Parts: sequence; C-alpha cells; structure tokens
Amino acid sequence: MQATNHRCQIGVVSNEDTRVSYLASSVLQLTNHLYINSLHGVTSLDLFEKGLLFFNAGDYYQAHEDWEDLWRVTSKPLRIFYQGLIQAAVGLHHLHKGNHLGARGQLGKSISHLTSFPENPHSIDTQNLIEQLRSIRNDMQVRPVRIVRIK
Repeated sequence: MQATNHRCQIGVVSNEDTRVSYLASSVLQLTNHLYINSLHGVTSLDLFEKGLLFFNAGDYYQAHEDWEDLWRVTSKPLRIFYQGLIQAAVGLHHLHKGNHLGARGQLGKSISHLTSFPENPHSIDTQNLIEQLRSIRNDMQVRPVRIVRIK
C-alpha cells in the first residue's frame, strides 16, 4: 500500500529533479526502517563504538545516525547521555555547514544533557568533551572535537 502511495505522489510532481529527490528520500526512509528493524543482532556497544569512530573522524552526521539508533533502543536514564552525544554531533554538523544558530542551540542542549548525567557508561572523558563543546559554542569556530577514553 505504501508503494502505491509513493507512485501516486511521484506522479503528481512535475519537476524531474524534485521527483528524483523525493524517490531518493523514500528509498532512504525505507532503508533506515529496515536497518532499525534488523538491529536485534547489533549490540549497543557496537553502535556506540561505531558512532565514536565516526565522531572522532569528523563525520558528525554519521555519528549522529548511529547514536540515534542506539538512543532508540535504550531506556532512561542512559538515553539522556546518548541524547547529549547526538546533540553534540548534530551541533557540530550544523557548524560545519555554516548554520551557527542551529549549532549554538544543539551544542547548548548537548552540554546540558551531558552535564546532568553523572555516570560514564563507556569510560569516555565527558568533562573534556563538555569543555570542548563550550569553547566551540562560545566562539563558533570550526575545529576538530575528539572524544577520548579515560584510562
């Protein structure tokens, strides 16, 4: 039924670029839906580590994607911690795209969530991350942000 709806909606669009864009978006949404439904074989540690690798490589968008999958299958209070990481990644992605308003808002939310979560489930230096995020939020200058492990 959804496939039929997509064909009808695509048929009404007059601009070829918009039609292709809509089709690509629909395929991406379906792929994401199938991926999330297949997460039962992936551990939360795998998703966290994958997101961490992307984040430290500067691919903040992909880090956000992986951590969002993790956030979806996690219950409170750990969800707050993951939400803070997701917002950090989104804020840095916005900053790299030149969206200072979006970056400032997301970084502020991230700092708030990370500060309010006293536990450290993955042995990362949360305080160092918060300091880096605060510094960037203050001057809005693009620079690498790295999450480091506590030894």
